[in-house]
Amino acid sequence: MNTKTEDTLTSLKMLSAMEREMHERATKVGAHILSVHALMVAGVIENAAEFIEEQHKEISALKAQLAGAGTTLPVAGQRVVIVGNPSQEFIILSEMANGYLITPSPTDENKPLEDVRIVARDRVVFTDPAASSTFNA
Repeated sequence: MNTKTEDTLTSLKMLSAMEREMHERATKVGAHILSVHALMVAGVIENAAEFIEEQHKEISALKAQLAGAGTTLPVAGQRVVIVGNPSQEFIILSEMANGYLITPSPTDENKPLEDVRIVARDRVVFTDPAASSTFNA
């Protein structure tokens, strides 16, 4: 859990404890409306803290599963260039056992694909992933 999340949880727990204390004091002096309000606020705060902790556990478990499975992100739709030909950009259509199925970019999605080819993995260099757009085949 990162520091910001830990600090948020600590603050929520402290706030909840303060609200519970306010509930007890309000009950002692007969301020029932304030007592009920403080109790409700404490309950909501405790639920929020529990929710954050549960989400952290689930996210950690998913990260562990991904790391254990050795999965990689899908490459379909990413832009690449072929080694030795940096002037022509291509879009990966599919990942294959020994390479990628690619087509030149830009591609008109309303027309049949032309010049589709298979290229070995070691002959491909990925361009900036932030500039890539998904190809909708």
